[in-house]
Amino acid sequence: MRLSVPAIDFDAFHRAELPRRLASGNGPIAYADLKNAPPLGFRIAGAGSGYTYVAGDGTVRVAAGTSDADTVVELDLNSWREMVCEYRTPIGLAYAGKLSFPRGEYAGLSRWEAALWAVFMGRPVYDAAKVDLADAGGRPLDLHRRFAADEPIENLREFFLKTGYLVVKGLFSPAEIEILRGEVMRVAAEATPGDRHSWWAKNAAGEDLLSRLLYLGQKSSAIAALEDDPRLARLATMAEEPVISVHNRMDSPIAMLKVAGAVSGLADYPWHVDCGLGLHPVICPSVLMGIQLDAMTPESGQLHMLAGSWRYSCRQGGDMSYDNLPVVGLETEPGDCTVHFGHSLHAAPPPILPRGRRTIYVAYCKPGFDKIFAEGESPNDVLYTSEDAFIPTADVAGKTAGKQG
Repeated sequence: MRLSVPAIDFDAFHRAELPRRLASGNGPIAYADLKNAPPLGFRIAGAGSGYTYVAGDGTVRVAAGTSDADTVVELDLNSWREMVCEYRTPIGLAYAGKLSFPRGEYAGLSRWEAALWAVFMGRPVYDAAKVDLADAGGRPLDLHRRFAADEPIENLREFFLKTGYLVVKGLFSPAEIEILRGEVMRVAAEATPGDRHSWWAKNAAGEDLLSRLLYLGQKSSAIAALEDDPRLARLATMAEEPVISVHNRMDSPIAMLKVAGAVSGLADYPWHVDCGLGLHPVICPSVLMGIQLDAMTPESGQLHMLAGSWRYSCRQGGDMSYDNLPVVGLETEPGDCTVHFGHSLHAAPPPILPRGRRTIYVAYCKPGFDKIFAEGESPNDVLYTSEDAFIPTADVAGKTAGKQG
């Protein structure tokens, strides 16, 4: 990965630039999600006392020192710069082993994460009461609507830009799906743990479960052809700015294989965004095309979307309830295609059936990613650098805090 990180001065940023951003509107935007949040401190390893972020009186202020912070995060200067630019997120830094906690633990940082992007970037935190999920006439959208493949693109775009997701019925024929399904299972039979082109989980008996295949275009001409498929390219035009197929970068094309019984590993996905490890400003808007090889149902481990979340930051974790929010479980048939923004908050819980759904995903991103990522490189590569790479995210954060704190 070839990424230039701005040489931001830690002290100058906190004494002048960050107070300016907070005063210009970022402070109240962040405070909306920070009522009762304990103070959070940052300091650079071996360099001074740091600064504390304090939520109060309808805004966020910066205080010198960290003596009053409930949680103190220590990291090196380059990692802090990456975080301020959203090139890496807190969990991305945790996976890379870049965080320590002289006081408190990862949960204290996680409580602030969504609001940090409001502090640094001015991006609001998701508030369902403020999200527009109505059509041009003011009528509530049918959030479970499935569109015909020949529907005018303008109709699809209106729905997609409001919700952040879409289901297109019957985009691929049964014959095409049969070929693609066979190709996925052929490649799956050749995958082995540790090959870096597959993700694995384990069941309670300690058996390996294959959950994801990466870079399928290298292994199957039929799947490689999807990256230039005009049907997918047409759907990609729904984004507000141009996006292009990533062509053998950022893991794409991938196949997700939902498996039952996983107790560890990356098989079942809690609420997350696809840019959740970092690089949101670089790769987003990213658009993921999901070609459904099986029916997507509650029994098969269906995809759940938080409608309208793609324009916001979203709090995630144990202190966040999704009750009474516009959460939609997508239902599809083989041959249907799902489309979602990578920055939409979504989840994929475990299937009830012994074998869940199989889906091929083809990624589209903002142009310029090819100047940063060579073929075969992905933001997810950081997962391979940690001994905790394939255990659940919450456990990674906890183990990071335990090892470093």
